[in-house]
Amino acid sequence: MKYANFQVLRETQYVCPSVLLEVGFLSNWEKAEHSDKVSSIRAYALVILSAVFKYENTFLVIKT
Repeated sequence: MKYANFQVLRETQYVCPSVLLEVGFLSNWEKAEHSDKVSSIRAYALVILSAVFKYENTFLVIKT
């Protein structure tokens, strides 16, 4: 994981949490072909969604 001072992330820090994802390099022919498949796109989306839910659950406070 890397941290950087990207404007797209910096300008939203007071509005909402943000994440910049790099899912693959389109200059890599195999990755480009793989990323074009509906099943791959769906798999990427599910992994990202799972990560968001996991992140959100770290901040849940259980009230008793």
